[in-house]
Amino acid sequence: MISVKDWYVSIGFKSVEVLDADRAFDFTGKLGGAPMSVERDGSGGNVSVYVTAKTLREALETSAHRVKAAAEGTIGAIDIFRIEAMPEEDFDREVEWPLFPEVVGFAEIARLADVTRQSARDYAKGKSFPAPVIVTAQGPLFAKASVEAWLETRPNRRKEPITV
Repeated sequence: MISVKDWYVSIGFKSVEVLDADRAFDFTGKLGGAPMSVERDGSGGNVSVYVTAKTLREALETSAHRVKAAAEGTIGAIDIFRIEAMPEEDFDREVEWPLFPEVVGFAEIARLADVTRQSARDYAKGKSFPAPVIVTAQGPLFAKASVEAWLETRPNRRKEPITV
């Protein structure tokens, strides 16, 4: 016996008529407040819905039918050009991952390496040091995992305290 699953379905579409904010709002309302993005030129968008279905095929067909029906009464005819689906548990696992990597600046690098901030700045000047993922007015930010990996390959240059 095939069990029923909840599916997360993302649908990309082109609209025959230009989408404005009011019509897009009405459209998502018909879909129970489904999240939606609209192309800047109003030519289409992307909408995400949840459906309950036994199979992937049923999830795709059900969601496409639901989205087209909601569009007919609010934004007009649409052409679906992309549709993706995944079981809800896979989607939940995927959204747990952060969108951006954890980043560190010179102060954090100094703490990780147990060196001064100036030494951390000097590290960043080296050819083998990871490139920054973003540069802000406060300075460059580096992916923490990349910096940690770089530090692991580096011999410890700090002198151990002499104990007598």
